[in-house]
Amino acid sequence: MQSKFKAMIFDMDGTLLDSMWYWRTIWREYMDAEHLPLFPEQKGKITFGSGMTCQLLSRAGHKGGDYWGIYLDMLERFLAPHYRNDVWPKPFAEDMLRMLKRQGYPVAVASATPRHIARMALERHDLLKYVDFVTDCQETGFDKSDPQFFQAVAQRMNVPIEECVVFEDAVYAIRSAKTAGAHVVAIDEPISWPHRDEIQALCDRYIRHWGELTGTGVPRKYRNIVLDFGNVIGRFDFDLLISLFCENADDVALIKAAVSPEWVDLDAGLTPYDEYITRALSRLPERLHAQAKAFFYGWLTGAPYVEGMPKLIESLKKRHYKLFLLSNAPVPFAENLSHYDVLDGFTGFVVSGPIRMLKPDPEIYEYLIKNYALDPARTLFVDDTLRNVEGARAVGIDAYHFDGDADRLAEFIKASEN
Repeated sequence: MQSKFKAMIFDMDGTLLDSMWYWRTIWREYMDAEHLPLFPEQKGKITFGSGMTCQLLSRAGHKGGDYWGIYLDMLERFLAPHYRNDVWPKPFAEDMLRMLKRQGYPVAVASATPRHIARMALERHDLLKYVDFVTDCQETGFDKSDPQFFQAVAQRMNVPIEECVVFEDAVYAIRSAKTAGAHVVAIDEPISWPHRDEIQALCDRYIRHWGELTGTGVPRKYRNIVLDFGNVIGRFDFDLLISLFCENADDVALIKAAVSPEWVDLDAGLTPYDEYITRALSRLPERLHAQAKAFFYGWLTGAPYVEGMPKLIESLKKRHYKLFLLSNAPVPFAENLSHYDVLDGFTGFVVSGPIRMLKPDPEIYEYLIKNYALDPARTLFVDDTLRNVEGARAVGIDAYHFDGDADRLAEFIKASEN
């Protein structure tokens, strides 16, 4: 840092911690828990502003129209648990704080997150030892969109705001920090990409990651791992799955011939599942109806795992990758994902049937990228079908053609970390 700067003010979410995703999704957890219908603005959205949701609810009279009551309730019940269990620092964030502490700079964390929750998140990762104090909007008396927020933090540090560096990722806070007179360093955050041009124009420096300032390296290549389901996570083979419900090989072949011809219509969400079953049964002798129905409903929750994949997925979770599912599959499969315990802890799910998009069409990959705020350059997609792999690559996502060997995939991902 240049010597004219005397103090450092850090935002937390999206800046020190990789937590913006939860800020943009806890609104749905809250709406579901309160059994509230979605507002028109929220329909079809995966990410949406929690503050905007609180505004909509208060205007609608929820909890007497108490905006702050709704807001704090949402954060306590749904954000705090994620901070306790799911949130991790951004790459080299600790290196950055350690470097500043060693150089003798006072450091404040000034967050929109209530400070007791913020402290809990920072303490969990042993980052509080680098911080002089943590403050929030309630304590300062100002929202982060107000320049007085940053002026109040600087005043508490006994340093003129013009001699402070503010580290931020959100455009509204960058705007107010600049208006206050601070020097602003903006850090890349995919959630903020819709405003990236304005952020880059406003800030004094834009960095992709903390390693650019600390010189400690670059982040691992992939932040996100996107997995297909069929023949990547779970086995999807008509002969195998039908044989789970029908022992006679000749009958298995008959059922397969009846159920498989227009399966793509189910994956595309074009045909209701019950209607498709009726059509398939009409092609079979009545003696096979029970076995065919058992297949149609049984495979949804009973597809066996591909050997080695549960172990690999568990390893990826422990290494703090964000995991996503992207699968061509019917609507009822999307409704039964909770039956597959290996999917616990996945950040997001995109199944073709409900959204009527199919791999390898570009729109389904773009839907994944947009709705989950993914950086394609830091995303790996894994699929067993070559055309789907090529479809991902066509929109800028790195992709791996899976051959059924989980160990080989594990080695590929491990090698990318070096």
